Amino acid sequence: MIVLFNVWWKGSNMKDFIFKSLKYEDLERVMEIEKTSFSKNTWEDKKVYEERINIFPEGNIGIWVEGLMIGFISSELWKYQENYGQNRFMLSHSIKDYHDYFGTELYISSFAIDTAYRGNGYGEAIFESFLDKMREKYNLKSGILLVSSEWKNAKRIYEKYGYKSLENISNFFINDLSEKFDGIIMRLCRQSPNILLLQPACGCIL
Repeated sequence: MIVLFNVWWKGSNMKDFIFKSLKYEDLERVMEIEKTSFSKNTWEDKKVYEERINIFPEGNIGIWVEGLMIGFISSELWKYQENYGQNRFMLSHSIKDYHDYFGTELYISSFAIDTAYRGNGYGEAIFESFLDKMREKYNLKSGILLVSSEWKNAKRIYEKYGYKSLENISNFFINDLSEKFDGIIMRLCRQSPNILLLQPACGCIL
């Protein structure tokens, strides 16, 4: 699957980007971006990504600009539940455990952009475009993800597109300075004409 986007973003110098389903030969680049984007304690194993692209290639995509992969997004489809156990969000879990092709909740397990392409709008444009295309393809009613309380910019992007804090997992993330940060479970649970048409009540802290 190849999806082409010609994206214009007001006030940005971004170039057009292309979404492609990840292939095995892309994984070395995925791991490069992973290791420059997250602390060592957050890195996920290459085999985890291999399984993700084997099970759900449509939801595990790379982002290319002028022939260079500048980022990736990993996702799964879950059967909607108002509350999940915290173990559901453990890093490096097997996609086989929870993915359901007919699920109505989009779980974003990882989203990373090369450091050289941050700060000029790519993160927001890519995130919005990905959600929009997944909405078009699947019967999505909600979205959920986990973000570190340390990742202020990422959390800001998620909040901009309607995600609300649902629950904290104490000391879930550890950075390279051995500092501990809560994991924040966030859910997209309001109607947005540009993103997802969602259930109006889904247990969020509004």
